Amino acid sequence: MFTKLPYDVLRDLVPITRLVAVPNVMVINPNLGVSTMAQMVVLAKSKPGKVGYDSAGQVSEANLMGELFNATAQV
Repeated sequence: MFTKLPYDVLRDLVPITRLVAVPNVMVINPNLGVSTMAQMVVLAKSKPGKVGYDSAGQVSEANLMGELFNATAQV
């Protein structure tokens, strides 16, 4: 989210506990004709800029998961 921080996250911060665990689920409109993540990646790659996702807003967990999917799938 930020390009410059006044501290090093890996060096200066230490995890002390897991506060919450939130499951993430991807749901896909059946009209898209895909039923697996692999098919979703193929579809997204075949239609650059045409397949999107919705979230609760920037920096929400759903938004971050969507961006992680985009980066991991290279779409």
